[in-house]
Amino acid sequence: SQLLSTKFSQSLRLYYAPYTDMCMTYYNPDLTSQKNEWWVTILNTYPDSDELAASLPSEYQQVCLVLAHAGDQKQQQVIQSALASKYPYVNTVKYEEMEIIIYSKLDD
Repeated sequence: SQLLSTKFSQSLRLYYAPYTDMCMTYYNPDLTSQKNEWWVTILNTYPDSDELAASLPSEYQQVCLVLAHAGDQKQQQVIQSALASKYPYVNTVKYEEMEIIIYSKLDD
């Protein structure tokens, strides 16, 4: 949670599976996804990669995708593909129970 709150505080935070945000917000309530209602709604429609990419909020230069090692692997691949199409620079930080993938429009 410290990584998200310090280095990526201005980035869009997305959690997959959506309940994963409870783990982060338990330690820091400010780490909730800024677009949680949109995120849950769009995921419930099971979009393909192009549909998801087209619906992504445009006001962010970075997206931090927090992945739990559970959930629908196919949907996870759709999410990652959609984000990579809009944010081509990708870095991954792995932890025991989850990983944080940082997608950026600009190379750091």
